[in-house]
Amino acid sequence: MSRKIFFSFIMILSLCAISAPVWAGTADDDYSQANSYYMQKDYPRAFNAYQAAIPYDSFPYRAYLGMGNCEYLMDEKKKAIEYLQKSDDLNKDVKIETFIQKIKASIPPSKSGSFTKAETCLKNKQYREAIPLLKEVEQYEPTNYKAFYDLGYCYYVQGDRPEAALNFAYYESKTKDSTVTSLVAKMERQLSMDDQDWLNDQLQLGPPFSPPFHSSGFGIRFEPTFQLTSLKDFNNFAAEMQNRGGAEAQSDSSYAVTVGAPPGGLGIDLNPYLQVSEDLEVGLTFGTLFLGQFSATFSDLNSANDPDGNSSIAYQVIETGISVRVEPIKLYKNKIKFFVEADPAYYITGLTTANSEITSTTPNAGYDFPMVTGNFSSSGFGGRFKMGVDWKPIPNSMVSGFLGYQLAQIQGFTGSGSVPGSTPGSTVNSSGQLETQPGKYGTSIIYVPNGTTVSGASPLILDLSGFIIGADFTILL
Repeated sequence: MSRKIFFSFIMILSLCAISAPVWAGTADDDYSQANSYYMQKDYPRAFNAYQAAIPYDSFPYRAYLGMGNCEYLMDEKKKAIEYLQKSDDLNKDVKIETFIQKIKASIPPSKSGSFTKAETCLKNKQYREAIPLLKEVEQYEPTNYKAFYDLGYCYYVQGDRPEAALNFAYYESKTKDSTVTSLVAKMERQLSMDDQDWLNDQLQLGPPFSPPFHSSGFGIRFEPTFQLTSLKDFNNFAAEMQNRGGAEAQSDSSYAVTVGAPPGGLGIDLNPYLQVSEDLEVGLTFGTLFLGQFSATFSDLNSANDPDGNSSIAYQVIETGISVRVEPIKLYKNKIKFFVEADPAYYITGLTTANSEITSTTPNAGYDFPMVTGNFSSSGFGGRFKMGVDWKPIPNSMVSGFLGYQLAQIQGFTGSGSVPGSTPGSTVNSSGQLETQPGKYGTSIIYVPNGTTVSGASPLILDLSGFIIGADFTILL
């Protein structure tokens, strides 16, 4: 590029800077940095600095001018035209318009002939073939508004209403062609709310246009929740231990018991779903609940024959099922939706018991922990009911918040583990089930070997019922 053209760029930028108002903060810093890079002929960094000023400048014609000059000097003539045209649209300048025409004249004939080829395709009703040619014109000749009208017509014939409406609307906004105005208004009314928002955004940004997002109807939700749980049998067992410990402590002040069941846990669900209709979604649920564990310890400092003991029962919960969500109320262009949802599910659960006393020389010395260390499992049906709000910040995602209630009671835990042997300190393997048994101080959890019957005992129930609060993070496919 000649020195004359280079210094012309500098003069244009300088005049813009002198005539422009003073912008506060980051915009001034970015322009100053961009002009410095430009003088150093570091055009990629200058381009980035001009671009960074746009969000902070309510009238960013200087930024587009600088970006256009950088693109031209990096031999990106089509992009240079795009940014220079945006600058001229904001602040009419004969020098910039003249320069745009010079760039267009320098484009090879093979490119500038795209519009002629597209017109030929239209005459022959080859609409599909005309679309890429017209989009090429859109790239390097954004002031050829007839190309936008033709492109709108091609999309209309092909049945792509959003793209057709956008190109007709852009043509009408630039030419003020009254014969197209009513057509554009009618087409916009027929678009979905998402497509209307996309159209308005694209008109503000200007060409080249980005394609709209159209959901296939499939989506995937990631759902973290906090779930309160009843755990009735385990809380009753904790109360029984505390009662017994209190009775022991009355005669032995050194006797201490610490015991507790978790009040709830963190749930994580994955929910792929299909939007069956505008108001109905059906999907699958796969999840787990991190519930922690029931734990108990006791100590007696005054008795050498009654050593410290501890016991724990860890929970494992996996659920799978279906989800049915209905969205009866929609607000703010369908961006906010109130929903109700039912999730019937099948729960697969496990309990892992551990007891330090099974190898004690004085097993179960003064306390009734379940005398087994092993794994037990069961399964059953339950479900959740939820009410909440969906918010759609952008077309391909949603964020939701909800409250709900889970109802699930699993019983019949069977398995195997180690139990005290006939010799103190030894263990043997045994199969059986976990049950509950009422006693003097309350209801305790016990291990019952197969073939053994304990009077008054009943199957242990893992009660997962309780309120839930959570959120959904959804990606639409």
